[in-house]
Amino acid sequence: MAAAAPSPLASSVEKTNGAKLSRLLIDGGTSVLRKVFDGYHPPAKLAAHLNACYSVLYNLYYFKVLNNDQWNKLFPPGGVAPDSNTFDITLLFILLTNICGLSRPRWWWNTNPHPSDISPEANLARIKFYRNTLYGHITTTGIDTPTFSRLWKEISAPLVALGLHQTEIDRLKAERSGEEKCLQALRDWADSEENIKSQLQKVSQTQTKTQQTVEQVHQTQTKTQQAVEDVRQSQTKTQQSVEDVRQVQSATQQTIEKVHESQTKTQQAVEDVRQSQTKTQQSVEDVRQVQSATQQTVEKVHESQTKTQQAVEEGRQTQTKTQQTVEQVHQTQTKTQQAVEDVRQSQTKTQQAVEDVRQVQITTQ
Repeated sequence: MAAAAPSPLASSVEKTNGAKLSRLLIDGGTSVLRKVFDGYHPPAKLAAHLNACYSVLYNLYYFKVLNNDQWNKLFPPGGVAPDSNTFDITLLFILLTNICGLSRPRWWWNTNPHPSDISPEANLARIKFYRNTLYGHITTTGIDTPTFSRLWKEISAPLVALGLHQTEIDRLKAERSGEEKCLQALRDWADSEENIKSQLQKVSQTQTKTQQTVEQVHQTQTKTQQAVEDVRQSQTKTQQSVEDVRQVQSATQQTIEKVHESQTKTQQAVEDVRQSQTKTQQSVEDVRQVQSATQQTVEKVHESQTKTQQAVEEGRQTQTKTQQTVEQVHQTQTKTQQAVEDVRQSQTKTQQAVEDVRQVQITTQ
């Protein structure tokens, strides 16, 4: 009779190896990832830091990179403070790669980095890489001892580098419990990772569109700035034109002032001419009176001469007096002629002044 086939649920060294590697990765990975995360966002300031990163986190939630349960752990309802001790390894890895300022490895987070790269980012990528390696054994859960020893050493190295104590790793290696819990955690992480990949692709597409929109906005801003610069230059030219007009107006005003002063001077000159004419007329009147008086004197002299001739015989003394009188009359006539000549010259000057005034008025008009 053939021997019965071993039960698929029976324990074995291989299955124990697989479970221990899962626990090392899940429990140890969660511990070191939380320690690294707390270094960037200390528990005492966690709520404030998460609020400061709200827009980034909400974008991940909107695109379903974060699920409702993870969101409620970050922003608990009822005002309860968040606690990183409630964050599982999946949530911690999302937070570390999005809000901790870590530099993305050259080949993203899913590839095993070069052994020479011992940066924190590289060790985080190694943890994720070994998650994928272990996930490939989930169907059997069994890992042979040589493979177990190699993977145990390779997984332990980044965990120790990130802060897990070697004694904790050695203690786990000696234990024999918790297999199914760690296997289920590994499955949950793998399932979540597949969903995250899909949603991150959508986020990447959205970011590309956003970048294009930002570029279009930048081009629009550039055009707007150019338009503003054109308007500023136009305003500068307008201000210059206004300044030129103001200067022209000022020059025009000065010209008007000068014309006004010229008109005032012309009016003054006309008034002076008028007064001069008045004085001239007065002088002419005085001359006329002098001529009239002279004429009367001449008349009297004539009468006197007639009487003198008639009275020649009356005496030599009377002739002498008469001759003296004639001499005086002669001097008076000379003065009268001189006065008349002065009046004529004055009239000539007056006419010249009037002509000058007329020329000035014509020029002013």
